[in-house]
Amino acid sequence: MLDQLEEGSINHVNIDVDDIHIYKDTTHTELVINTNFLNLFSSIYVAKERGVLIALPHTAVFVTSYFFWKEPRFNYIRIVDYVVAQTSIFFTLIYSFYLNKGFEGSLLFLLLYYVFMMSCHFKSIDDENRSLRLHSLLYFIGSACNVYIFTK
Repeated sequence: MLDQLEEGSINHVNIDVDDIHIYKDTTHTELVINTNFLNLFSSIYVAKERGVLIALPHTAVFVTSYFFWKEPRFNYIRIVDYVVAQTSIFFTLIYSFYLNKGFEGSLLFLLLYYVFMMSCHFKSIDDENRSLRLHSLLYFIGSACNVYIFTK
């Protein structure tokens, strides 16, 4: 195909709309959206315990993840969602040391990344169901971590 591009024999490329979507099964993407609401509830709890500014990174994860998982595609929303999620995780990890819960925060951090890598593995071998279930588990673990870390 690269040779054809260099020769100029390809006029246009047909892109199927289904190829743009990352996941084909909407049942499990709805599961991810629903478990994402745990982020909202844990953010409200963190805001009550520690203040709105401390809850802001996790609330941003809820917002960006909601917009991404409504229609998961390879676009800028995906990149923003990844950056916001990573920022929130690192913020919680760093703040856990400030709250003298660094050991627990580190273990939960490693657990999150293990589950994330397993989710990516199952996605790479085209097992969407397991991949999305594990991604839903990420929201559950992340929300539980936030509640634990930020509880006074």
